[in-house]
Amino acid sequence: MKVIISTVFIVLLVSIAQAGIFTTSPVSSTVWKAETQQTITWINSKNPPLEQLKSVTIQLMTGPEEQQIPVLTIGQGIQGIAKKFVFKGVPKNLGPSGQFYFLKYSDGDYSGFSARFTIDGIDGTIPGFDPNNPNATANNTTAGNSTSTDPNSGSYGNNSTTGGSSGGSTGGSSGGGSTTTNNSTKPTSTSSTNKPSSTGKSSANSLGAVHVATFVIALVGMIISNWIGYDFSG
Repeated sequence: MKVIISTVFIVLLVSIAQAGIFTTSPVSSTVWKAETQQTITWINSKNPPLEQLKSVTIQLMTGPEEQQIPVLTIGQGIQGIAKKFVFKGVPKNLGPSGQFYFLKYSDGDYSGFSARFTIDGIDGTIPGFDPNNPNATANNTTAGNSTSTDPNSGSYGNNSTTGGSSGGSTGGSSGGGSTTTNNSTKPTSTSSTNKPSSTGKSSANSLGAVHVATFVIALVGMIISNWIGYDFSG
């Protein structure tokens, strides 16, 4: 009985630590054009399954790891199993053009990120963000003037119809008007539950910290399960 409890406890903890959406479009080589419909696709990176992500918010972000700046709320209330979200595109006054934008997925305590990719054909400013020094931190982290909080502002149709059964199979393909150099159905972006780096790669230190924390918690769980099964009578 003790072994069963310990095993179940470890499996559950590892599943939680490895939860994540893995973005297959956009990837680091993708270029979004202003005011052009785009398609975001993803797959499940590891357990638990996407079914556990019931109400995902997708935000367009910029800025350095330590001071991320929300720029646009793309969609809300999206189910993880949809594996796909279509929206009408970014406005021309979104902010400066460049390869310093990324997606943030959030649902409760969960957060995941795409690689940094390029948005072209836009011309605007984002308070607190310097496109000439995109990794610099600033005191002002207020979102740009194009930020939207309307859950349907960036979507075509409702969330139940934008998610498609072909979501996983379209991984790596570009949305309308965007370009990418990899059309493979295998994951081509660097996506993680950690903060995005300047290159869109996850932090090895952060991953190591997660693994250490998972081990410690699992060890405590085994100690507790052994204590529960201890014979105090003798």
